[in-house]
Amino acid sequence: EMSVPSHRPMFVTQAYLSPFNSHAMDSTNLIAMASGIGITPILSLIKQYARTERTLDLIWMCRQAELIEFMLPSLDVGGEDSGCVVLIYYTGKRPLLVDYDLTSNVR
Repeated sequence: EMSVPSHRPMFVTQAYLSPFNSHAMDSTNLIAMASGIGITPILSLIKQYARTERTLDLIWMCRQAELIEFMLPSLDVGGEDSGCVVLIYYTGKRPLLVDYDLTSNVR
């Protein structure tokens, strides 16, 4: 139960920064969203902010099994102890071919 109303500002930005959206990248909690091949620019964010004090969560929607299978090893958001989470929503038809165990923060 909260006795005092609470709010947090939210900044929305795109993968390509400009002076108008730089406040979003100063935040300590980042949520990256991508669909399909749009994961490509997000990979640079993952590399930049993984293993820092920031929290980077990723939500990725994709229907191409081959793309997920290819990109999955690149989606390291800081390891299991980082508090970061990767959520992948696969909407394709064929089963994914992943022959290794995923870390507990990739779902």
